[in-house]
Amino acid sequence: MYQRGGGILMPGREKNGGRHGPSISFGDHEHGHVPNEIDRKGHGDAAHDLRIVAERVQDLRHSQSEADTKRAKQQYAQRSRVRKIQYIQSSREEFSPYRILNFLCLQTEGIEVTAEIDFIGQQNIMLDLENKALKQWLESLSQEHLIKRYQHEMFEREIGSLRTLFQQQQQHVP
Repeated sequence: MYQRGGGILMPGREKNGGRHGPSISFGDHEHGHVPNEIDRKGHGDAAHDLRIVAERVQDLRHSQSEADTKRAKQQYAQRSRVRKIQYIQSSREEFSPYRILNFLCLQTEGIEVTAEIDFIGQQNIMLDLENKALKQWLESLSQEHLIKRYQHEMFEREIGSLRTLFQQQQQHVP
């Protein structure tokens, strides 16, 4: 419901038994009823007129303040609704069937890769053991080769000394 006051339509407030508007109404010109003190007296005194004008300005400021508060609340509610819609949309995207399927595929791949890594790890352990055994065998072959080389050198020296001895014996035999 709107009330008339000074040519401006303003939202009214219920007061005084259901009547709309401030306690001093600005007039109901439709029914020929004029309760305004200024209109009743004709010209009224200046202090009273100023008081009425001040009340009108205060009511106007109060209604503007209420409108600003209402607008701020509406904007806050609108931003809240937008955030809620964005959250719901991101939740839908996060749990969409494609993403779930993709997640399950990646999980399956992860399990397969983990199994493959375990298998390769076991093969690596076996190859490490085999490598150690081959290194030991190579070390033993190297030692055998060294021993045989020393034996060969020793046999070569002995052959040389036996030849020298044989040649000496051949020269002394008449």
